Parts: sequence; C-alpha cells; structure tokens
Amino acid sequence: RFTAKTITDPLKLKKELYEIRERGYAIDSGESETDIRCVAAALIRKPDRVIGSISISIPEYRADSKRINKWGKLIKDTCESASNLI
Repeated sequence: RFTAKTITDPLKLKKELYEIRERGYAIDSGESETDIRCVAAALIRKPDRVIGSISISIPEYRADSKRINKWGKLIKDTCESASNLI
C-alpha cells in the first residue's frame, strides 16, 4: 500500500485490470501518490508484446473525470499510432 487509495483487495484489482483492458488505458487516482492522478497506455508490438508505455501525471485539482478520460483517449490513440510504426 502506497496511499489510502491503493487497491489491495484482489477482487477489486482484478476488476480494475478488466476495466483497463476494456478502456485501453489505465487511470491512477491517487493510488501511488497522494493528490496526483496519472493516465497511461501501453506501446504494443504485435502480437500482444508490451514494449513500453506513455503516461502523464496531473495534480488532482486539475484532473476531473472529464479531463482524465479525454487525456486517456489521446494517450491511447497516440500509443496505437506509435505501435503501428514499431
């Protein structure tokens, strides 16, 4: 556990991993650092080999859900475009 928001329950973690896969990007809502939110997506070399990632970190007061989802989609699209070049 890094903060009070760190996911430690195995079932909650499994659910979160499923949502990340469906969404195409991960959201850290203060699980690693208090008052910091992050969004990340994987760079994938086909077939399904993760070779890196792109992420951004945002102070929580600037990162409402609408912004987080907008940035998540941008990062996901950027990673997909970059992955096609690898």
